[in-house]
Amino acid sequence: MKKLMIAAAVAAISGIASAADACAPGAATPTYNATVYAVKFALKTPTGEVCSSKGTASACAPGQDASGYVRKPSTYALQGWFANCSRVCDILKNYTNNDIAIWNAKEQLFMKDITYKVSILHVLSKSQRDAEIKFNLVGTMNNKDDSSGLARKFTLDAAGFGKYDLKNNIYTSFAGNVVGTVSKVMYPKAVNIGTAAAPKWVCPEAGYWLCANVASGCAGVVMAEESVAYGTFSLSFNSAASTKMAQAKGLPVIPAYVTKPNAW
Repeated sequence: MKKLMIAAAVAAISGIASAADACAPGAATPTYNATVYAVKFALKTPTGEVCSSKGTASACAPGQDASGYVRKPSTYALQGWFANCSRVCDILKNYTNNDIAIWNAKEQLFMKDITYKVSILHVLSKSQRDAEIKFNLVGTMNNKDDSSGLARKFTLDAAGFGKYDLKNNIYTSFAGNVVGTVSKVMYPKAVNIGTAAAPKWVCPEAGYWLCANVASGCAGVVMAEESVAYGTFSLSFNSAASTKMAQAKGLPVIPAYVTKPNAW
């Protein structure tokens, strides 16, 4: 009876630890029932620059100025994890917003309200070691309390080739191209649109010229909801992180400014 009570207590403690920290080992694969991929995006997308007036650096707050800021080509990096307590060969089709953490380290923002869908995932070649993928990722970059003046929504379509591990029955890596849109382009420093006595700091939205009004100079800048985003992506299966998560020894590491996905 005493042994049964001890066993029950251990089981209860293990269940709590697994739920909080990682995955509970499964019967079929007792030490390996999690699948973790590292994801990276290297994007080219516009940022804002001063057109007609100068801004002063400060902490960004939501809002926008009417004009005076224009878009220019720039770069934007995203990185993160796809992580799930499952071990099936096509797990890349099954990830949801509850399994995904993506962030931008420079701005210390992370992707919220994520939708992710794979439309093509195939093993290729006579050797059965090549693969292809096509997926769509949508999400809004913001901070935990949705107060960032640099918030913007990305809609990205990605496609590429990769490799398949026939022995372990898993897609190991993919690399390819990304094309899509970004909903807003912001000037990356806050400006005071109030007065010195009553300042109002905002991150202004940046616009662009139509070819018909470039002669108007800064007065001809107009606003739009979207601009381009394109570049490259990579997806890499992380064996060490997968094993660690499966054995309830820890989750993939994310920065403090990122909210942990619900399923982790």
